[in-house]
Amino acid sequence: MISAVQIQIIGARQCATLTPTMDKNDGENTGSNKRRRTSPDIFHINDLPNTLLADVAAFLPDPSRALFALAMTAPTSSWRHSRWKRPPSVASAAILSSTTKWESLDFGNIENILAGKLTDDDVCGILSCINAKLKTLKLTGCVNITGSGLEPLRGSLVLQQIDLSLVGQHKCPVIEPDPSISEAAVLPILDSIIDTRDNSLKHIQLPVKWSDKRSTELGQILEKFHRLMENRRLCCSTCDAIIDNVYEDGKWYGDDEDELYGLQRFTCCNCTKHFCYEYEGEDFQL
Repeated sequence: MISAVQIQIIGARQCATLTPTMDKNDGENTGSNKRRRTSPDIFHINDLPNTLLADVAAFLPDPSRALFALAMTAPTSSWRHSRWKRPPSVASAAILSSTTKWESLDFGNIENILAGKLTDDDVCGILSCINAKLKTLKLTGCVNITGSGLEPLRGSLVLQQIDLSLVGQHKCPVIEPDPSISEAAVLPILDSIIDTRDNSLKHIQLPVKWSDKRSTELGQILEKFHRLMENRRLCCSTCDAIIDNVYEDGKWYGDDEDELYGLQRFTCCNCTKHFCYEYEGEDFQL
């Protein structure tokens, strides 16, 4: 019998390359379990009942589960051709149903070698497949993406936290060689979220290579984010003081004269609650 750990490892390594038998007209999995076989002795994954696929997927971490569902609909490259509007197949929907709410997705929950091979098509396909209703997205280990795959998040009302640092918590933020993530691809998407009325965004973690570069475009986005947070008149979760009253000249991010340029202030990266620095010794990390 295959253990849950073995299933997780197998899924993490193979789900991204899994390709079901596709409809010859458009490359899409039609959702039926009845498939053409090249030989009566060959058993294809599409011959398995959808309920069994869902049971297997329940043992996988969320990123692997989403990749599994993505692969059971169509190759990721074909999603781009459909402008990311392709609906999941019946099998994919069953696999996704093993997670009741897709509110958080952290690619640090899969093997680093797999995360490093993911493309923008993969990420965009995943976000489209799960309908991009995420509150938290962490692109841990996704060093191969430019960020164009984040397009389904454009104008999001529900996204609260996005971690673009590409490294895990408490890990060195410097990545060598420089990752592919691009300001040109990502900043317009962040800008659209910030500009969306009643958006929920409250924590952004930047790649260190952007912080080192300190581009004009990044500075403009950070200033817009600062005004967004300032206008909310947020209170410290411990003392209830309005943070902007305590620090009248304080920015919600490290400014030009700060060695930690672009690093968000007054916000815990774990719980995303807000704190004034009077309480920075408490059990949270700013």
